Parts: sequence; structure tokens; C-alpha cells
Amino acid sequence: MRKVSKLPINSSIFICLILLSLILLSLNAYACNNSEEIICISDNDKLKIENFIEEQMDKGRIPGLSVVIVQADKTIYQKGFGYADIELKKAVTPKTLFEIGSNSKAFTALGILNLQKNGLINLDE
Repeated sequence: MRKVSKLPINSSIFICLILLSLILLSLNAYACNNSEEIICISDNDKLKIENFIEEQMDKGRIPGLSVVIVQADKTIYQKGFGYADIELKKAVTPKTLFEIGSNSKAFTALGILNLQKNGLINLDE
């Protein structure tokens, strides 16, 4: 049986990236190109995002990650950072697949709270 190596996903980095995406919702976007890497924000904002991500990767010793920032229904930033395979020096792209790991619990909880908010379930029952 072949052993599959997994990239560690640091939940604090995941939370920071979610917070970063919420902060960036106020940014002014401009026209996108159709390349794999999508950047529809100013060069200054792009630099701030990339510096933040690289600092967090260094702190968390994360070998690679993929970031997407969505504003309303439009992708305004998408880029891969680091390596999907360190030994082979295979770079992460926006299309690199990662295992979600324990993060699915947070999405499930969010879904349940949305159901409660919409009156579809009662958590006390």
C-alpha cells in the first residue's frame, strides 16, 4: 500500500485567512484577466496580502497553501504559495487539492447555525 504524504493545515492560519478575506471585502476591485492566477485588486493590496500570507506560512511552518478571496460572487484574488511536494519542488497552484481535515467540523457547525437562524431547526429540541 502506498503511503500518501499530507500537508499540515494549521487551523489558526485558516482562521486568519478567513478574517483576512472578510477585511478585504471592502477593497475596490478592478477588471480581471482570465489566467489561472486571478488578481483583481490594486498592486498595493496584493503586496499586503502576499506579505501577510508569507509571514503566516513562516510562523506556522506551512510548506504550501492556496488562497482564494471572494467578494460577493466574484473571485478577486487567487494564488498558490509554497510547495505541494517539497522533495519534488512541485509548486502549489490555485488548482492544487488539499485534504480538508478537521475543518469540516466548522463548516458543519456553521450550516447548523444557519438552519437555526432561518427557523428550520431548534438546537434545544
